[in-house]
Amino acid sequence: MTIEEALVSLLRAIPDVASIAGGRVMPAGSRGLARPNVVYQRLSTRRDWTNDGPTRAPRTTVQVGCWADRLEVALAIAAAVRIALDGFNGTVNGLVIDAIFLDDENTAPESKSAGQEEGIKGVLLDFNVHYQE
Repeated sequence: MTIEEALVSLLRAIPDVASIAGGRVMPAGSRGLARPNVVYQRLSTRRDWTNDGPTRAPRTTVQVGCWADRLEVALAIAAAVRIALDGFNGTVNGLVIDAIFLDDENTAPESKSAGQEEGIKGVLLDFNVHYQE
């Protein structure tokens, strides 16, 4: 199981995310998603070595975007994600997650398509995820 698959399992299990966004938890760049939705992408992965070889304990930064037609809905989803993931540790479908820490949270610039009066509202959360391979 990849860290992305484990995070999708965690995100879909959050009651407030499920009730607001339904099953719409997809990789960033997915096209035609109904809103509200949650998207994710891996921003970076750092791997350490010792004299004995790789530690097999990567530190990955994952960005979770919470998107909706109204900012208050995006903020509600983001709050649910933050509360559930920040400080999490445990095993998800066999993958040991040592810790998840929220590193950054910000409101995304409004995204408008041509002809739209109102743009899409979003909140971006960057999480540092420490896990075992």
